[in-house]
Amino acid sequence: MIRALMLFTSLSVAAFAMPQATPEAISQPEAVPQSAGTQTTLPEPPADWRIWPRVNGAWSFDSRKAELTDGIGRAVITIRCDRQDDAVYLTRHLVIGDGNALTLMTSFNEWTIAGTREGHDDDADIRIRLPKDDRLLDQIVYSRGYFGVRTPANQAVRIPAAPEIARIVEQCRA
Repeated sequence: MIRALMLFTSLSVAAFAMPQATPEAISQPEAVPQSAGTQTTLPEPPADWRIWPRVNGAWSFDSRKAELTDGIGRAVITIRCDRQDDAVYLTRHLVIGDGNALTLMTSFNEWTIAGTREGHDDDADIRIRLPKDDRLLDQIVYSRGYFGVRTPANQAVRIPAAPEIARIVEQCRA
């Protein structure tokens, strides 16, 4: 037993006496401040829009618009009827980067539509106009559970389809 105790003691001392490898400091790249006018672009989203990040939020409806807000209450998508213009406006909020077009994907097709840009570079809105009888509106309503929206800077989200969208389209067409 004394031999076992001596062997254990010598091994313990040897383990503490061995030099320990110290982890190398991992250098973090310095953040490069972006100047005004610098285009911000995210990596290209997956080709299949059905696996894009889903907006976790809730749709709301009033007599003029349907709006999807994210989990902290910020508007992400607004769909509004303009009866005087005989049109439906779809607005993507919280847009970064440059550009003024939106790419919409449904289970039927894909479209890129030029719109108007409002707001600041990193918190802008892109609004597109669709005639109230545009078949794209029907395809958004009848898309299989979701439709996709991508901005020029590759902000890509999967939007849950909801009855509120159909109600706005129906009211606009009435």
